[in-house]
Amino acid sequence: MSDPLFVIWRARGADADIIAGQRTVMFRDMGSLDPSVEGELFDAATSQIREAIASGEYVAWLAHVAGEPQRIIGGSGVQLPRLFPRPDESGKQVLIGREGIVLNVYVARDYRRRGLARRL
Repeated sequence: MSDPLFVIWRARGADADIIAGQRTVMFRDMGSLDPSVEGELFDAATSQIREAIASGEYVAWLAHVAGEPQRIIGGSGVQLPRLFPRPDESGKQVLIGREGIVLNVYVARDYRRRGLARRL
């Protein structure tokens, strides 16, 4: 997927470190990450994201500036954990499957407010 400004592609396991880096910066930008644990968060996230992509539990997308593939400026993902069976709202059917949880939505500061997060 692309437009004149950005190119978006589906992330692979090899991109786990990029996603983990964006996740780390996201928490830093929110003011909820002590610098003393940034390395630990990055390492743990890289490992778990790589495993989750490989198992199909996590699907992610990354974006770069058009014409500059090395300049990755955003990303987002959906975690798809298995649900324990439960009744639907009517109570007349049993739901079995996965539930999508949107997370790791990140856009580099200089590219915010341009609609990229919405597209991701």
